[in-house]
Amino acid sequence: MEGQVMEIDLSNKTTKKELANWLSHHLVSKEIGAQITGQTTNAFNQAVKLGHIIPFYETEGKGPAKVKLYLREDLKEYASKKRTYNKKNDSLH
Repeated sequence: MEGQVMEIDLSNKTTKKELANWLSHHLVSKEIGAQITGQTTNAFNQAVKLGHIIPFYETEGKGPAKVKLYLREDLKEYASKKRTYNKKNDSLH
């Protein structure tokens, strides 16, 4: 479905509320992402830059105007793998 636009009827209040609920429970900012992964925001940004963490949603733009949101489930999985990897190799990055 990548690259395709999914049509959602936002005139339906229930659908709108369900979508907002899903977004608030599943998508997080880099600050929350860093907390979930147990990293500083600088370490989190480095993991993104290296491709270890992939934004779920990203707007166009540069600098502070660019919005990146991360899927909570992906970050939890990354955190568990990062900890395992760190124990084996003393470093993930």
